[in-house]
Amino acid sequence: MLNSNNISSMRLLMMAAGMAAVLSACGGGNNNRVIIIHHTPTPTATPTTSPTPTPLTGLWVPNGAGSSVVEFTSSQFLTGGAVTIPPELTNNSSVFVSPQDALFDTSGNLWVVDGGANDGKGTGAAVYEFTSAQLNALSTTPNPAPAFTISTLGGANTFNFPQFAAFDATGNLWVSDAGNSVIFEFTTAQLSGATGVGLTPAAVLMGAAAGDFNGTLGIAFGGPGNLWIANNGGTTIVEITAAQLAAASGPTAVAPAVTLNSTTVGGLASINNPWGILFDTAGNMWFTNEQLTVGGCSGSVVEFAAGTFTGSASLTPTPAVVLTQTSVGGVETLCDPNGIALNFQGDTAVANAGNNSVAGFFASQLGASGSPAPKTFISGAATTVNAPTGLVFGPNIVASTTPTPFPTLGPTSTPGPTSTPGPTSTPGPTSTPTPPPGD
Repeated sequence: MLNSNNISSMRLLMMAAGMAAVLSACGGGNNNRVIIIHHTPTPTATPTTSPTPTPLTGLWVPNGAGSSVVEFTSSQFLTGGAVTIPPELTNNSSVFVSPQDALFDTSGNLWVVDGGANDGKGTGAAVYEFTSAQLNALSTTPNPAPAFTISTLGGANTFNFPQFAAFDATGNLWVSDAGNSVIFEFTTAQLSGATGVGLTPAAVLMGAAAGDFNGTLGIAFGGPGNLWIANNGGTTIVEITAAQLAAASGPTAVAPAVTLNSTTVGGLASINNPWGILFDTAGNMWFTNEQLTVGGCSGSVVEFAAGTFTGSASLTPTPAVVLTQTSVGGVETLCDPNGIALNFQGDTAVANAGNNSVAGFFASQLGASGSPAPKTFISGAATTVNAPTGLVFGPNIVASTTPTPFPTLGPTSTPGPTSTPGPTSTPGPTSTPTPPPGD
C-alpha cells in the first residue's frame, strides 16, 4: 500500500527429513533476505562428523508507523505461542520517519530504507546505514546517527516513497520506490564514498510500457542474477534479466523478460498487491499479498514452485502453497502482510502491518495450503511493533552479553543461485567492521 498512514506492508521449507539449512550472509530481506536453503537427501548412514552448529539469528523489524527498528532475539522468536514481551533492542535514531525495509550487508551492517513522509515530494525519504558496532551498542546508545545516508538524489529522478532494497552478487544496492514505480541502483563504489547525500544513482529502471512497473515494491534476485519485482499497485510480478541490469545506466526503460499474472485459488487472487518476495535455493518463489481489495484483515503467503515461472514472456503459475489467516487470541495471523524473511534454521517471519504483529512459521507448517497458526506470534502493545513492514534476520545481539558474530558461509560452501550478498567493501565513511568469521 502506498499510504504511510496505513503502511501496507517461513522454520521454511525443510519439508522432508534430511533437508539442511545454510546461511548466506547478507542481503533480505531480506531473497536477498539473508538466507539460502540447501536441500540434501536423508543420509543412509550415521554421519562420521558432527554437523556444524547453527548460528543464532535475531529478527530485526522496521516499524513503519513507529519510527524505529526493533530486534527480537533468537530465543524470543523461538519461544513459541503468543509473544508479548518487549524487543531486546531498539534503534530509535532521530532520522527515522517511516522505516520500510531492513537488510544486512556481509559485514553485518544494517541498512534501513525509510519511506519518509509519503507526501509526493520525497520528504524524509532516505536509505541509512548503521554499522555493526553501532548495533552492538544499542543498549547504551539507542539513537545512533547513521554512518552513511543516501538522500536528496541528484539527477532527474529522486526518491518519492522507497520501500524495499536488495544487494546483488557484486554488492550493488538496488532500491525500489513504490511512489514513482522505479528501481534505483547504487554501486559498491558509491556506497564507499564520502557521502550519499546528493548522490546520483548509477541507474534508474523504469517500465518501458504502461503497467510494466506498477508500485514497485518487493525485489529479490533469483536465477542467474535476474531481478524479480513485485508490482504492489497491481496483480503482477515481473523479471528483469541480469543482462538488462548490466546494460542499465542512468534513466533506463526496460521491458520485463517475464510477467507473472494472477489466477484465482480458493477465492483469492494468487497475486494481489504483492509486497515482500524471496527465493529459496531450490528456486521456489515465496511472496506476500496484501489482498487489499478483499477488505478487512486479509492477506496471503504464496509459493510458486521452481520451473513454473520460466519459459515464456507471460505466465500464470498455479501456486504450490497458499497460506491464509486464522485467529490467535482474537488476533488475525495474516493481516496486510508486508515483509517476509527466512533465517538459518529455515524459520520464516511475516510482518503484518494491519494489526501490528509478526507471524513465525515452522517448516512443517508450510508444505501444503491452509491456515496454520504460527508457532510464534509476536503481538501486543508491549512488543512496540507498530505497522511492521519489511523485516530481516540478522545478528543475534543480546544486551549486556557478547554479541553473536554475524556469520558468513564457510570457504567450502557454495551459495545457491539466489544468493545476493551485500557489499564486500565497507560502505560508509565511518564503517570499520572486522570481517566476520565463517560459520
